[in-house]
Amino acid sequence: MQKKHKATFIQFLSTFSATPEMLEQWKKQVEEWKANPSKPNSYKESTQTITLQNTRRNLQNKEAAMAAIGKLPAHSAHIMHAMVEKCVIEWLPLLKKQNINPKWVLIYPCALEPRKRKCQKLDTDDKFEKEDGMPEILSDDLKEDIDFEKVHSDDSEDSEDNNKGEDTNIDVD
Repeated sequence: MQKKHKATFIQFLSTFSATPEMLEQWKKQVEEWKANPSKPNSYKESTQTITLQNTRRNLQNKEAAMAAIGKLPAHSAHIMHAMVEKCVIEWLPLLKKQNINPKWVLIYPCALEPRKRKCQKLDTDDKFEKEDGMPEILSDDLKEDIDFEKVHSDDSEDSEDNNKGEDTNIDVD
């Protein structure tokens, strides 16, 4: 068994192509870092962070490249619209907690910050686009899936009389 493991280990080591120059360069970096810890750490692997904005930009670039070569999607739904609707669904409990009717709600990312917990209501005819050109209004498909009658509304006549602090239910199919 030891011979088998040794042969496998040697085969594994042969996959690395470390030249003597590379080893000397790495040793130099390690010695410099040990002498001055403010220099980049050779032991740490640099990682890139993934942000929503970078993802959004990459998706928009990919869609633009596909449109430039004449490959249009077979359907009218875009990946970005799906991401926005997913965020709206995730934020429904917050809207319910604040007694805000999610019907035609425009949600800003800052709406989830403790100091700015208000969402603005929009009519269906209104259109608003953020700086990146992405409209964030509930789509008609999502509006059909939400039972708005069970959600507390500010403009209902008996909203305070019947609810009196009770939580209302939101049904999402």
